Amino acid sequence: MIAPVQTDPETVRVRLRSTVAEYPASARARVTSLATAMARLRATDGTDGAALADAMSSAHKLAGSAGSMGFPALGQGAAVLEVLLKARLDREAPNEDPEEAAPGESRARGAALFLDQADLLLDRLRCQVDALCVDASTLLTAAQESVDATPGVVAPSERRAFVMGAADSDAWPELMERLVGYGWSVRALPDGDAIEAAAARNPRVPVPTLILVDLDALPGAPAVVSRLTGPRGVWGGVPWLLAARQPSVRVRAEMAAVGAAGVLAAPVSAEWLLDRHATLCAAAREDMPRVLILDTDPVLATMTRHVLDGAGLLAEVADTPDALWKEVAAPTGPDGVDVVVLTDRGAPSGAPAVRDLAGAMRRDPVFEGSRLVLVLSTSPMDAVVGDLADRADVLLTGPLDPIPFAATVRAQAKRARERRGRGRLEGAGPVLTAVALADALAGLMARARRLRMPLTMAWMAEVGVGSGHREEDLVRLLRETLRPSDRLGRGPADGLAVILPFTPLDEGRAFLDPLRGRLAALAPGARLTMGLTTLEEADRDAGADVSGEGLLARARAAANAV
Repeated sequence: MIAPVQTDPETVRVRLRSTVAEYPASARARVTSLATAMARLRATDGTDGAALADAMSSAHKLAGSAGSMGFPALGQGAAVLEVLLKARLDREAPNEDPEEAAPGESRARGAALFLDQADLLLDRLRCQVDALCVDASTLLTAAQESVDATPGVVAPSERRAFVMGAADSDAWPELMERLVGYGWSVRALPDGDAIEAAAARNPRVPVPTLILVDLDALPGAPAVVSRLTGPRGVWGGVPWLLAARQPSVRVRAEMAAVGAAGVLAAPVSAEWLLDRHATLCAAAREDMPRVLILDTDPVLATMTRHVLDGAGLLAEVADTPDALWKEVAAPTGPDGVDVVVLTDRGAPSGAPAVRDLAGAMRRDPVFEGSRLVLVLSTSPMDAVVGDLADRADVLLTGPLDPIPFAATVRAQAKRARERRGRGRLEGAGPVLTAVALADALAGLMARARRLRMPLTMAWMAEVGVGSGHREEDLVRLLRETLRPSDRLGRGPADGLAVILPFTPLDEGRAFLDPLRGRLAALAPGARLTMGLTTLEEADRDAGADVSGEGLLARARAAANAV
């Protein structure tokens, strides 16, 4: 008779912990085998094919076992080494018999670079294995607490604010009233315990878009909100802010440590809160920065690409400097190349030196929006450091340590995107400049024609207010109303232009009409004049010559006709 399998949670947890506890010894044994194979490979200047295959096998097994035992960082490190070894095997095809190998000077130099990089990765694996901690295994941390797989869902256009505490504050009701004016739904809560209990009883409690807590009134609330918005909370990932009349640096640091997105000095205005939320959304927006790699060593270029791909970057390898220039020059706007990784390994005969290429890139406006990371094979002399610094944003010396290298490239990509975004926006945004709006409109019109999809264009301006009043209320109102696919920019006659892709005219009018009443409530005395047009069927004909400028003129004319 077959004994029944014990499946109670405690038994499973004990067995899982026992299995994970045995893993560090196994990982050390694999690293020892890997080091032995690498020593054989170095003894033959990288020509021992059998040693290379053994090393690659050990790295592969370590990568797989580390991931399955809940140590992803170790698995990723081993995978980088495996990629490097495989690229070397595929590219160089070393001889099984080292005595038959007769590499020339360039081949020997390539082998030395490869071996130095492999040794650095091996050293990192040793450090990671020595630091393995059973309690850090993701298998055990994930098993400690289950996660509700079906929490409430907020529609992209729906914004909900939960305001906690300060019921007797004069500023709180005005803040909530103005949030409603900007299109948010607002829920006032007495304390964190009440909403945590409600969420526990009913997982379908609406998920908030943003949570604001009065820290002075509810000093214990951050612990509750931290649980709710943490990785295993029912509102995992929801940003939350605190308000305090005199927040100290210590308080700000403590609140950041428990997951708060920031502490605001009270009293907090609705506009300040919305601007902060917009900044948080922009920082958290998921996109894939583009990186181009130029490296004369294809083996190391393959490893570099793998490291950057694993860090969430879209990495490509350019075969030649001409290909690099062509790729950077092709796209414009947000789709441009963010970072160029240029590795100096000594130029082949007849090719320009990499350092000269870096200088040419610095002088070419094509690369104005890209950041340059220059990787040197050896540390430069002090006399040339200044000259190289003028040619690159970051100077690194190989071999490359994957984790800090990837972090450096990501940081440079972020700076490139921020700079490119600032160049397309009026001030801090979100209004595109007239030139940027024209570019966006041309692309969206072309796509609408190609796909036979609707497109609505609106022109609007705020009138009926004093000369000292600026259009900040209208801009914020539009930012809180528009969908991620919509575009807001500077239109003709100093008005604002809104592009609504995939939107028929009637639907666009119904979508934007509520802005009139909301603006009047937010800015008494203000009036919104607005006109809309659409990409007509006649505009889609092959011979149609309507331009983005013409579409904007039609929208403005529609506003004047009202």
